[in-house]
Amino acid sequence: MQAIKAGAEEEGWPFVAFVRLVPVFPFNLLNYALGLTRLSVRTFALTSWLTMAPGALAYAYLGSVGREAISGGPAIMQKGLLALTLLAAVALLPVLIRHWRRPGRLTPH
Repeated sequence: MQAIKAGAEEEGWPFVAFVRLVPVFPFNLLNYALGLTRLSVRTFALTSWLTMAPGALAYAYLGSVGREAISGGPAIMQKGLLALTLLAAVALLPVLIRHWRRPGRLTPH
């Protein structure tokens, strides 16, 4: 709990983006923990929305493709590959965030 509080208060939105993209903690627990910090609701909500949207969209699209595959829809291979590519891209987002979080990366040059 102290690590979450310290991270959110020291780093702000980059910390929220990182913990949303690398789901180490359950979202409900994280919501409560971040609510106890001095982080503004606006920053929390906007960052959470932006960083959770890619995964939600990729999983929703994969579900749609799965439904279409069951019903025998057209071009299922292309759509399936696109869905898997989107999931792979979402899986790589934490690597990019770790890179951006390196010391000195977020400060202006």
